[in-house]
Amino acid sequence: MIITFILGMLALAFVDKAEPHVKRGLENVFMAEIRLSRGQLRLATVLATLLGAAIVAELLADGEAIPLLLGACVGLVLPKLTGRSWPGPKD
Repeated sequence: MIITFILGMLALAFVDKAEPHVKRGLENVFMAEIRLSRGQLRLATVLATLLGAAIVAELLADGEAIPLLLGACVGLVLPKLTGRSWPGPKD
């Protein structure tokens, strides 16, 4: 359970770093330039990182979804509470 919780936190910690890769991946899949708003790209990246974390959780642990999502929520809220942000590119 703790592994899936940590994976959820890490999934949100890597959203900034994964964003350019998700955009490039979407462009490769659709073979065209993707015009997404910042929020839409962010949401697609969050979903992609959570999907990756769920796959890793399934392979390493029992793959429970509740600790994964709780960890993701903590990973999303923690930077707001501390006044810091996860390391990564800024706008």
